[in-house]
Amino acid sequence: MDYFPKSPAAAAEMFISYDILPIDPTKTDPVEMLAKYKVAENAEPPSFPKVCYAFTDGGSYRNGKPGAIASFAAVFQSPGFKTYSHSGMVQPFEYEAGRPIRPTLVGAAPSNNRGELLGFMYGLLLIKKYGLMSESAFLISDSEYSIKTVTQYYPTRLKKRSEGELKNLDLLKIIYPLYEELGRLVSLTVLHVRSHQKTSACNKCEKCENCTHRQGNELADKLAGMALLGQPTEYIESLNNI
Repeated sequence: MDYFPKSPAAAAEMFISYDILPIDPTKTDPVEMLAKYKVAENAEPPSFPKVCYAFTDGGSYRNGKPGAIASFAAVFQSPGFKTYSHSGMVQPFEYEAGRPIRPTLVGAAPSNNRGELLGFMYGLLLIKKYGLMSESAFLISDSEYSIKTVTQYYPTRLKKRSEGELKNLDLLKIIYPLYEELGRLVSLTVLHVRSHQKTSACNKCEKCENCTHRQGNELADKLAGMALLGQPTEYIESLNNI
């Protein structure tokens, strides 16, 4: 019998391929997704969260020096649902889109900025996988570099055909198409939160419900730190305390 998926994660698993870029919007439109399924007789329609959050961070050791290492982390949270996270080490190579997104044989030194960008990328991927049934999605980062590069500098340079002058171009070529596509699929807002604050301190905070920006940023920061110590996570599920 046809049925609605019972959760955003289940719906995403049915329709969305996590590791293929660029996104095909004809295959990931939530309205088209649900149109393919019929509600069982007398069944209650599913309830999906109105808002979801992806918190991202990067970390590094000896940044800018020989032997530098770097890490990334992303955490997905939504009220009443599970928490999903992904973290790991920044590989010393350029990245390319494919199945899956993978490092190439072209060298690229790990850095804090590359860690922040990879965290940003995986935050978007977590929204793609688990958040498309939400009315609003917020990606929250403490990296002004990542936010401004993805939302301002890269699209501006792209119009002028001078994007080649930007650093970390390999990552931006993956991140920006993903950012654009998600912006068409869900109401996506990118916010900056100041790291290591005792109180929540993000821009435009009043737009969010049940604000947990500081706590989410602290968790992403902790996971990035754990990855530096050789303890990466991949979709660790835990009870969501939002």
